[in-house]
Amino acid sequence: INSIRCLHIVLKHAFSRNPTSWRNPHERITRSLDDAVKQLSTIRARIIAAPSFTRPYTFEDAAKTYSDCKSAAKGGDLGVFCRGKMNKTFEDAAFKLEINEVSDIVRTS
Repeated sequence: INSIRCLHIVLKHAFSRNPTSWRNPHERITRSLDDAVKQLSTIRARIIAAPSFTRPYTFEDAAKTYSDCKSAAKGGDLGVFCRGKMNKTFEDAAFKLEINEVSDIVRTS
């Protein structure tokens, strides 16, 4: 596989490389890493529990509601990308997934 289309949800924490969100770029994020992981775990569980035919919509809604990345406006959609274009940890996890599979939480910072 040379390229993939991927959606993601980013929850930054106080020690993220850039601890701000597109939602309020002038306010520093103060949530702990543990709180971010707990919240992502809850979000992931809701997505996984959704019937498979609604899972993409559930994911997109969650991204729009919670993600700290600008891609939230597009339901977390990063579009199509090839290897070497994203954070390596994220990219490795993304390229291992089957179509419509939801990964475990991937920590990139």
